[in-house]
Amino acid sequence: MVGADSFRECFRGMNPLPQIRCANKRTVRGDQDSHQTRSMTKPLSDQIRAQIHAQLAALERAGLPVADAVGMLRLPRGQDRVARVVRDLRRGQSLADAGASAGLFTPLETAVLRAAILAGSPAAAHERLGVSAAARARRIAQMQARLLMPLAVLAIALFVQPLPALISGSIGVGAYLWQSVGTLLLLAGCLAALQQVVKRHRDRSDGPGRGAIEQLLLRLPVIGDLLVRGQAQTFFENLALLLESGVPMFSALPVASATLNLRTLRARFDQLLPLMQGGASLSQAARTLDCLGNPAVIGMIATGEGSGTLAELLRRYAQGEGKLVSERQELLATWIPRIVYAVILAWMASSLIGGAGQMFSRRIE
Repeated sequence: MVGADSFRECFRGMNPLPQIRCANKRTVRGDQDSHQTRSMTKPLSDQIRAQIHAQLAALERAGLPVADAVGMLRLPRGQDRVARVVRDLRRGQSLADAGASAGLFTPLETAVLRAAILAGSPAAAHERLGVSAAARARRIAQMQARLLMPLAVLAIALFVQPLPALISGSIGVGAYLWQSVGTLLLLAGCLAALQQVVKRHRDRSDGPGRGAIEQLLLRLPVIGDLLVRGQAQTFFENLALLLESGVPMFSALPVASATLNLRTLRARFDQLLPLMQGGASLSQAARTLDCLGNPAVIGMIATGEGSGTLAELLRRYAQGEGKLVSERQELLATWIPRIVYAVILAWMASSLIGGAGQMFSRRIE
């Protein structure tokens, strides 16, 4: 019995399974932490960020402590970021710093909230940020809704176009499916690839061909000018938001420039800061740029600098320019589907007429 007990004790001491289980648990936990970190680095959509700021503004005005207010957020995505912000807030971090580290706020929102917290209550800043994010989300949703119908019509046309040839016996069922379903799958793959390119562009992923693609887009007759005006309007809108929140000019310029999606234009607006640090005013520095979209902004800036109301005038200019850019985007989104409809109808008509001619000639023979 003593020998058997000693043997079991020796075997228990040599058993490697507990160590393996602990190592596996640490590996799984490490993988989960790394996956959670990667998910937090992905930016939230404008719609979700609009909900965040709207809820925080209402809870802040209701008098709730900031940790309790953040803990009451209920989001369709990104709830793990909310939990991390609450944990960091209870450890003594500010809302701006905790939200930035958890990926809940963008750099622009972080700078605005940081200045608003120093000034007192961030409720007004949350409201302005929420309105801005909601407007962007609404414009994107309208564009997607208007471009969805042409895609549906194109999908239907792919099945209708080879139908006369199938009925006349010129092609078989396999060729019909290849021309319809095969083409549809090819287009779906192209759209998925385009969506990935847009996603990488939105996430600021720099690739080898990004600069060439941006240069090509900026040279397009109508779209290029619209992109320049839209990016310039975004810059001045965010700059006004930062200045009204109390952020100094030298700190606001790089933050406003960093919000631009086009790297080519972002590099041009980055030239404003060194010029102003060299002694130039904002209006003088802006005269050196060829990407302002509307040159009238220079006079608006000079008036604001002379009267001490630069932030207010920039905000008014950005609102007016934003309406103009939105109208042009809506006009473009209205005419693009019409052009696509016309091309699809002409394509379908030519196919149907050609198929009917083939059927009629075969009947005569």
